[in-house]
Amino acid sequence: MALSEINLHLNSQCNPYGNLNLDISNNQFALLYDMYCRFQTVYYEKETEPLLSKTKFLNDAPLVIDCSKQSEILKIGPVDVRLYFESYANFPAETTAYSLFYMIVW
Repeated sequence: MALSEINLHLNSQCNPYGNLNLDISNNQFALLYDMYCRFQTVYYEKETEPLLSKTKFLNDAPLVIDCSKQSEILKIGPVDVRLYFESYANFPAETTAYSLFYMIVW
């Protein structure tokens, strides 16, 4: 995987807020794996117990961006969604990206 950055923009708000500085070939993906692990805590309200090892995560896991802590303004109107990927190399031909948006409005 040559992914170097990923951001989800909801209107003008960027998630994650900071730069991930990914360099997977040099084992710099701790923030990405941490976002995957923390998703269990946020979504299931339980202690983090990653189902995938770091190696299995890199090969098989979906990318997880937690957007649960957003401003109230995103809950009252339409939201412009942009997903931004940056890579050190071209993505292979026939690469497909899917996204799932799950919203809970309290």
